[in-house]
Amino acid sequence: MLAFGMFVTITFLIIDAFRNTNFQLVFLIRSSIFILLCIVFALTYSRWVKKHGRYQIVVFLLVLVLIISVLLIDFFGNMPGFFLINATVTILLLCCSIAGIRFIHYITLCALVVGVYMFYSGTYFEIDRQNQTIFLISFIIGCIVICYVLERNKIELFIR
Repeated sequence: MLAFGMFVTITFLIIDAFRNTNFQLVFLIRSSIFILLCIVFALTYSRWVKKHGRYQIVVFLLVLVLIISVLLIDFFGNMPGFFLINATVTILLLCCSIAGIRFIHYITLCALVVGVYMFYSGTYFEIDRQNQTIFLISFIIGCIVICYVLERNKIELFIR
């Protein structure tokens, strides 16, 4: 997930150079994301994370930082209306399927994301963002089911 995130960050950095946005600020935020992903990528292979079982905490914090950075890019970068919902949904889907986050952590993360998105879309006064809240909630319900099935499958395989 981290290598994919680094690739996507660089790809969108190139795309944003040709978009009518505040490129300097978007460049700063995306570069910070890339550096953060490199640090977390290095941390996931360290003994400190593996030995003490801190991987779930690292993934949880990483996803929170990615969601916050997407909000910052959307707020400062004049992104199109669909950017925020698509980026949020993609991060949550990758979090539940590839990162291997535990079910209880994923539920907490989804509740935080829905709360922050509803607050952000409510203060932004744009009708498209408020209408997309239903899409976000329905997608999160689907991701929760996927995460539950994956967690259940891990438990059953462990028991066998």
